[in-house]
Amino acid sequence: RTEERELLTRLIVERTWNQQIQRVKDSHYMALTTWAFSMAKYGKGTGPKAQYWLSSAAVAMREAVKAVPAWIMPLFRVVQSFPPEADLFDLVTVDEASQCDIRALPVLYRAKQVLVVGDPEQISPSNVGVPKDKVHELIRQRLSSIPNPTRFHIDNSLFGITQTIPGITRVMLTEHFRCVSSIIEFNNNLCPSYAGNLEPLRQPKPDEQ
Repeated sequence: RTEERELLTRLIVERTWNQQIQRVKDSHYMALTTWAFSMAKYGKGTGPKAQYWLSSAAVAMREAVKAVPAWIMPLFRVVQSFPPEADLFDLVTVDEASQCDIRALPVLYRAKQVLVVGDPEQISPSNVGVPKDKVHELIRQRLSSIPNPTRFHIDNSLFGITQTIPGITRVMLTEHFRCVSSIIEFNNNLCPSYAGNLEPLRQPKPDEQ
């Protein structure tokens, strides 16, 4: 049974990649390899030609985006790589949204649907060193025409911003896989958002007792 499971896993992987390769057109392939080459040349973004290679990658991405069914990257890389076009992706998922601030919003613009994953009990972005008086002035200048503009303060997380929007479907994930019950029950009873609803599923090993 173990061997059968391993063979099935390998078969699924091989057939998935085979189907994906068949869907990639020549124009997609050329754009994707151009993007990968340009990003390799861009490196850490400190070289004298860094912006040239970043621009080259952005141009190639307009076609390369169709070659891959799912992209996983940090928020700043999304802004760098993909054109600011509405409905570019069927779905954008922002993980650890409690650690993201308003600068994540341009990523959401590119999506038909958005899934925001976060924890209200986590610490919000601190943005140490950002002058708050300048933030307040920008809110006054740019956001005064929208309701409750202070919810877009840079110290408020993306998760916190979405909490202010009515009519959004909210689901609490209750199954907890990381901590044993003796650890997570402390948070389960301490944090109001959990309200004792977390279900710790990890069983400690004998040597962890």
